[in-house]
Amino acid sequence: MNNLSDIFKKHVKKDDHHIPEEDDMWNKILIKQQKKERSSKKLKVAIPAIIFAIVLTSTPVIAAYSSEIMDWMHKVNRPGVITSLENGFGQEINQTSENDLGTLTVHNVVTDRNGTTINFSLEKEHSQDVSAAQFDQATLVNPDGSETTLEATAVYEESAGKIVGFLHTEKEIQADESVTLNLSGLQEFEIKKIDLSDDQVVNMTSIPIKKDGISQINILNNDHSNGIYQLHYLIELDELNETDFANLNFQLNGETVESSRVVYKRPEPNVIKIGESLQIAQDKINELDLSLEYQDTLAYHPASWSVDFVYNHDLAQKSTFVMDVDEEVELGSRLLQFTELAITLTEARLYYDEEKIISKEVFVNYNTMKLQIGDQEWDGYFSGEDYLTFETESVLNDIDEQSISLALEDAKVSYEGSEQDKVLLENISNEPKTVETKVNGYPVEFTYYLDGSSLTVESRSEDNRFALISQSVIYEGDKRIFADSRSNDGLNGSNKQVETFTDINEQDLTLHVFLYSIYEDRSEIVKLK
Repeated sequence: MNNLSDIFKKHVKKDDHHIPEEDDMWNKILIKQQKKERSSKKLKVAIPAIIFAIVLTSTPVIAAYSSEIMDWMHKVNRPGVITSLENGFGQEINQTSENDLGTLTVHNVVTDRNGTTINFSLEKEHSQDVSAAQFDQATLVNPDGSETTLEATAVYEESAGKIVGFLHTEKEIQADESVTLNLSGLQEFEIKKIDLSDDQVVNMTSIPIKKDGISQINILNNDHSNGIYQLHYLIELDELNETDFANLNFQLNGETVESSRVVYKRPEPNVIKIGESLQIAQDKINELDLSLEYQDTLAYHPASWSVDFVYNHDLAQKSTFVMDVDEEVELGSRLLQFTELAITLTEARLYYDEEKIISKEVFVNYNTMKLQIGDQEWDGYFSGEDYLTFETESVLNDIDEQSISLALEDAKVSYEGSEQDKVLLENISNEPKTVETKVNGYPVEFTYYLDGSSLTVESRSEDNRFALISQSVIYEGDKRIFADSRSNDGLNGSNKQVETFTDINEQDLTLHVFLYSIYEDRSEIVKLK
């Protein structure tokens, strides 16, 4: 069975080409850093087994699920949902809806302060090539007639011979409500693969595909630094192609090489832009086996299903611990005022209000965030617009008697360049030239050259404590000229940056460091209780 994280990669990033205002730029970089931390931790970091504390007021009845059902539910759900089901805080539904296409079964629902998850399966005649499925519409109709939109995630489970998956919303089913689940418009997908020549990618060429509505792959740039191989590329689709999922896959000696992947906001409707970061030795790059994986629609069925059920809200109340919080932390120009901690079996969320403040540090990004309850702790990350989220996995009593704190470690601090942080680029031509300077005491090397009418500026530091030149700027009178593209958005371990400025006609100009980041050994403990 294909892993869900490989099939549905929805990590949308903003590709900031035009940045008229400094505040806007930092807001966008902040979104990138937060979302990337979320993506990389959820998809790539193995979460350790942790004893988790919940106040239990009574012992609920645990549903007896078959091993077949539990097997696929373990594969598709986050650990906290399984913990709720295994400890009786998920409600067994087991209701079906049947039409000419097939039978939909709603197995169970888990709802609490942090959202609602509904596990389902769909039994129908199918092609063995089906890898994943999606619905045009998935909604919960509430007693007052209002509708809650659900996000559907589904794959074909070969051992069960069914399409299986879950529906999710951030909203909780309130009280003991009778709700109606409506699903319609089933799309079935196949994940296809096309083997590629590795030298096409390494040598930065265009790779023609011309199959299933995919025109070609354009390699924008690739680089190896500090054990990280970075690759940015465009996948160009035909005009009518509506492919959502396509990316390169990497293998070495038959084993998959994991990549930290960033899927950017599309520069054009039919162009997918992707950045990859792989931990691999430089001498192994030419040994990589490369392929293009993409989602191709197999079939569309305009069928619909409807299931009514009543949820016992008492389960959510028994599995939820909520406390008010009145603590704050400064992250550069951001002040987070923590207001509430909501802990359930599915997830722990630390909510906050945000305020912009004046600070010499534009932004402080802690690579490690841990929620500590007694002698237990687990990793967290920015998730929604107003909360941090922490994964939960098991049950322990007496959480109200434990101390609770937030630990922040491993800071990357971003600063605005000073008047002295600039470098003179002389005799600009097609011939690469290099000049060195210091930024905040750290050595930084700039290499610059023309490519047609575009000026390319590469920057890097031999000191690994220097994280990155986030952005440079050229001044023409009162006008600020930012790069049209940048190779590195600060979401990996490389401190090399490649910026491209278009329509540069001057042979001599001054490049100013607008924003840069440094790794600093600092930590902070916020006591919540």
